[in-house]
Amino acid sequence: MIDELKTTADELHREGKLDKKISRRLTVFKFLSFLFGLITVYDILFEGFYWFHVFLVVAGSFLIGMIIISKMHKVTWDKRRQIMVTQKMDIFGIFILVSYIGARIFSDAYLNEYFDGNISKVLAYTFFIIFGVTFGRFVGTLISIYLAQPKSHRRLRFFRRKKGV
Repeated sequence: MIDELKTTADELHREGKLDKKISRRLTVFKFLSFLFGLITVYDILFEGFYWFHVFLVVAGSFLIGMIIISKMHKVTWDKRRQIMVTQKMDIFGIFILVSYIGARIFSDAYLNEYFDGNISKVLAYTFFIIFGVTFGRFVGTLISIYLAQPKSHRRLRFFRRKKGV
């Protein structure tokens, strides 16, 4: 279903009906979600985090990102220009990534000996929350794009059956 929503956004972009701000936002969220996801998998595999706890944290924060935070930047159809538009582009994800990497390096290098390793675990769980929220915002933005389309452009491809099945 996410692939179908992404395909809809790609088609609107190719047709010139998707504002550059939205396209950039999707690219940033996709990149950050991928990068945060890789770091999360690394923490599970090599840092010893229990995968089920991480899953619960990521799933909860994903729902928060998709349902609540993605609604903050509404995607609307501009009838005059016949294009999908949004308010402002945020650099929230990039700021969090740089802050997280800096805090993780600082905590591993200087704070672990004072707090018995707990500070890096707290930062890791904070990062898992950020991963879920970022991925949720990516999916929420795709859903907003789909729902903001005029009915003449809307396609329900993911509800149709594939031919030959």
